[in-house]
Amino acid sequence: MDATTPSPSATRQPTAHVTRSRRSAAPRRVLAIGRAEFTLFWRNPTALLTALLMPIGMVVLLGPTLGNSLIGGRFTVFMVNTLALWSLLFVVYFTLTTVLVSRREEGMLQRMSTGEATSWEAVIGASLPTSVIAVVQILLGGIAASVAFAMPSVVNPLLPIVGILACLVVLIGLAAWTSSITSTVEGAQYSTMPLFMVLVFFSGTIPLSLLPDAVGRIAEATPMYAMSDLISIGLIGVGGAGDSTPVGFLGSWAVAGRSLIVLGLWAALAVWIARSRMRFTRRR
Repeated sequence: MDATTPSPSATRQPTAHVTRSRRSAAPRRVLAIGRAEFTLFWRNPTALLTALLMPIGMVVLLGPTLGNSLIGGRFTVFMVNTLALWSLLFVVYFTLTTVLVSRREEGMLQRMSTGEATSWEAVIGASLPTSVIAVVQILLGGIAASVAFAMPSVVNPLLPIVGILACLVVLIGLAAWTSSITSTVEGAQYSTMPLFMVLVFFSGTIPLSLLPDAVGRIAEATPMYAMSDLISIGLIGVGGAGDSTPVGFLGSWAVAGRSLIVLGLWAALAVWIARSRMRFTRRR
């Protein structure tokens, strides 16, 4: 080998170094994209006030009506479940679908593939504002309900956190997939509606006791119901069906096992669907 010819290891080393540098800088690029998306959201005062005031407003409106029948912990469970359902579906699933369609049709996602940041980093960055807003809504509503209606000590705070975050991953993945079959921002209100209605119907808003057994079993295998179950078990030690004896911290993990598995499988499936179906080039 000629002395001036670099060895194969010498030519591979810089490439590996560049790859490691790009990966280590990925979180910084995602946060930068997320900050830009936050700035756009911050400039919309209507959306901002809705995100911050809706949780407390729901407690004020629903408290006098349901406070007597759902005392203390059960009212807090109801509030957190209601906020989690609507915040994740409206703020994350629907809003993120429209954002991704808009960014795709503007050519931003395609341009990312030729720059330092990748298209997937742009997707993750775009999901940060809606995710944070949804979590803040749920947190504010839960705190307001707990203070107003004397919530007892929480049985296992980890279960609601895991349930909400796992469902967040599911809906981000479903939003990415739905955006791939949506041509325009206006069309998102139609493309998201079928899945939106299915998730609401099987979320536990209709008690399982009122549903046929076969339909109830389907509901138990859906992500929104699993999240609702984890919230209920974590806050008061009783599952979403409400027909079991309250359990403590250690017992809550055993009771929550099925819902944890269901959400884990849904999260993996949603990520796989998003990675295999997400569209980054313009449809028009």
